[in-house]
Amino acid sequence: MALKSVLENLDGIAEPIAALYTKGADDKYYLEVEGLVPKSKLDEFRETNIKLMKDMEKFKDVDPVKYRELAETARKIQEKEWIDKGEIDKVVEQRVALMREDFIQKESSLKAANEAMSRQLESLLIDNQVRDAATKLGVRPSAVDDVLLRAKTVYRVIDGVATPVDSKGQVIYGKDGTNPMTVADWVGSLKQSAEHLFQSSTGGGASGSNSSGASGANLTSVQKIAAGLAQLKGG
Repeated sequence: MALKSVLENLDGIAEPIAALYTKGADDKYYLEVEGLVPKSKLDEFRETNIKLMKDMEKFKDVDPVKYRELAETARKIQEKEWIDKGEIDKVVEQRVALMREDFIQKESSLKAANEAMSRQLESLLIDNQVRDAATKLGVRPSAVDDVLLRAKTVYRVIDGVATPVDSKGQVIYGKDGTNPMTVADWVGSLKQSAEHLFQSSTGGGASGSNSSGASGANLTSVQKIAAGLAQLKGG
């Protein structure tokens, strides 16, 4: 089931899902997900894309390879005219502008690729720490994805470290009041607010134990023989 970004109220919403929403000043409830884009912004993107698509229709029959070839031919003709007139400075200026444009395009592409990779690495860093803590602290296997989703609303990678922040972007500190709350401490805190995410404690003593304190099912072959001899002596 897809989660709505805005709810009028939390009536009928399961507790694990309700915990992901925060009440706003307008008394509506907003899904706390990093990177969530408001509907108004999506509408703006959609209108812009429609306009771009209409503009692109004008060039649907243009062969991009031939266009670049024609543009390059036109540039060379223009440069030759400038050279014939002795206007070398214009030739240099145009070539520098082309080099600058090419550099900016490559830089932009590299920046976008690096940002995408950084987001993936940050997500992987947080997910790995949350999974590790969830396993050690007894989170139900079926509830790990729930914990991961909750963690994404709290943790961000700051200076290479998974750091919890509140809705205002302020760092959430641990019990010592000095260091940010660790992922393990945060997962542990869910036992108070979302106990259902954790496996119930089996507790109790061991049945069918022998003198070594181990159950028959867990004994090695040597231990089983020793236990049998001990029972014969006792009998």
